[in-house]
Amino acid sequence: MPLLNIPDELTELRSSLRRFIDREVKPIEEAHRQEIQETGTFETLKEEALKLRKRSAELGFYGLHMPEDVGGGGLSYLGQVLLHEEAARDGLILPQIEAVLPVISGPTPIYMDCSESQREKYLYPLMSADKTTCFALTEPGAGSDATRIQTRAVKNDAGAWVINGRKHFITAGDYADFALVFAVTDSEKRAQGGITAFLVDADSPGYSVTRMQHTMSPFQNPVELTFEDVEVSDDQILGKEGFGFYSAVRGINGARLQIAARALGLAQYLLDRAMEYAGQPAGVLAGHRDRRGGRRTPAGRSGQAGGHRDGGARGGPFDPGPRGQRVHDRAWAGDVVPGRSGDAAVRGDQRDPPGQRGQDPRPLVSPAGPPGTVGSDNTWHIPPGGSRILPCGGSRSGSGSSSR
Repeated sequence: MPLLNIPDELTELRSSLRRFIDREVKPIEEAHRQEIQETGTFETLKEEALKLRKRSAELGFYGLHMPEDVGGGGLSYLGQVLLHEEAARDGLILPQIEAVLPVISGPTPIYMDCSESQREKYLYPLMSADKTTCFALTEPGAGSDATRIQTRAVKNDAGAWVINGRKHFITAGDYADFALVFAVTDSEKRAQGGITAFLVDADSPGYSVTRMQHTMSPFQNPVELTFEDVEVSDDQILGKEGFGFYSAVRGINGARLQIAARALGLAQYLLDRAMEYAGQPAGVLAGHRDRRGGRRTPAGRSGQAGGHRDGGARGGPFDPGPRGQRVHDRAWAGDVVPGRSGDAAVRGDQRDPPGQRGQDPRPLVSPAGPPGTVGSDNTWHIPPGGSRILPCGGSRSGSGSSSR
C-alpha cells in the first residue's frame, strides 16, 4: 500500500515537466558536454538559464507555485515538492540554478505583500521571468540567527531612507535586477517590529557587488553586496514598516521545502548512478585493464587521475579513474585490509611496492576461465566456498567465518 496517494493531476503535471526537461533542457547541456566535463560548467550558462526561465514562464511552470490572482497556478506544497524533485533527478546544472523552477531568485510568496504599484514594477516582471531578484538577508555576523543583522536604514531630513551595511552569501546577487534588502529600522524592537524589507534596484547609487564568494560549486557562487548611503523611498518598503522579518520567515520556509525536494531528487540521481555502476562490474573492470596496458577505453579517454563520466559530465557510464579502480579491483579480489575499529580500509595503492603500483596483487578467479579472466557470460563469479565481499571491505569464507 503506498504511503502517499498522489493525485492524478499532479502526476500528469510532473510528466509534463519531464517532457519539457527532456525536450529543451537536456539538449543544451548535451551541446556543452565536453566543456562541462572539463570545468564543471560552461561559459554561456547564465545566458542559457535566463532564456530557459522565459520559456518555463511561457509554458506556465515558472510561476505555478504562486497564487492564481497574480498569474500563478496555486500549486500545493505537495505539487511543488514533486516538481522540484523531478527537475533535479537528472543531475543537470540548469535546474539547479533555478532555470526551470524558481526558489529565491524568482517570484516567491513574500512578494504577495507588494502594493499594486510594486506588483507592476517588481512582481509581474518576476512572474514572466523578465526580471531576477535576490534575497539579501544573511550577513557576516548574522547567519542562522537573522535577528542579529547590522544593516541599518535611517530616515534623513528629506524623508528618504538611507541604507548602509553588507550582505553576504547572496544567491543570484551578481545578476539580480533588484534585491530584497532587510535592514534594522528600530534597534530596540529589532525582530519584533524593528526590521524592514526594502525593494532596492541594482542600479541604485551606492549599491555594489563587492566580492564573489567561491564555494564547492563550479557553477553557482554567491556574492557579497555592499550598500553605502543607498537612498530609497517609503514606496520601496515591502509590506509594513518594521515587519519585514515576518515576511522573511514566510519566504524562507517555502524555499527550504523546495531546496529539500531538490536534494531528494539529486540523491535519487546519485543512487541510480551508483546502482548502475555496481550492476556492471565486468565491463568496468575490463575497460580499466585495457587502460593500464596503454589502450584506450571505448569512450576514448585514458590516464585520468580522478573519476569522471566517460563521454560527458552527465549521462555516460561512471568512470572512477585508475586510482579509484585499484581500490575497486582489490575489493572484488577480497584484498582489502580492514583498519582499526572505526578506521577506513587501507587503500590498495598505499601498500603496493613501487614497481607494482597499478597492478592486481592477486588474480581474480572465475569458474568459467583461468585466473584473471572474465567468465564466458561476461560476469565475475566466486566459486563455492570462496571469498565473498562484505559492504565495508571485510571478507568471509563460505563457512561464514569473518576476517573483520
